[in-house]
Amino acid sequence: MNNRRLRPLFFVLTLVVFLAVALPAAGKGDQPHVISFSMRADEPGALSFSGATTGALAGELQARLMCVIPTGQKPCQHVMYHLAVAGVDGRSLTATLRGTCHVESGIIRLCGEVTDGYLKGARITMRGRLEDAETGQYRGLIQVYEALEQPLGVRVNTLQLDKYLE
Repeated sequence: MNNRRLRPLFFVLTLVVFLAVALPAAGKGDQPHVISFSMRADEPGALSFSGATTGALAGELQARLMCVIPTGQKPCQHVMYHLAVAGVDGRSLTATLRGTCHVESGIIRLCGEVTDGYLKGARITMRGRLEDAETGQYRGLIQVYEALEQPLGVRVNTLQLDKYLE
């Protein structure tokens, strides 16, 4: 049989095999666990926050601001948080998060790693916005990524803060 006639068939078979292997691998395991949060300062001006979570890990949230590093750009500061979530189903996680806090807009963007408990070793991001400056009320989303791939920008933010902590 002529090789030219087999090329399209070979291409189609290769494509089918590739899709059969690649699609299941790119399935649900790559999707983050999405957790909504609402937290407020334990007392006015406090560095610790308490709140609630819903979604993939519903329960209680505790966050503590560990470090603030001015960047030289007034409205933006580098921060480090310790986060603990205790789920109502008995699962819990703790994480260390680093990132930025924009003082004027009240937006926080943090990333890090789950250091203990449920999904230990997973990458975690936390994004939120200050809703009430008087009470320190924040709302936002936490995303936990089990897969080895990291969301775009997670590693860059961590490295930017690490140079200030050394």
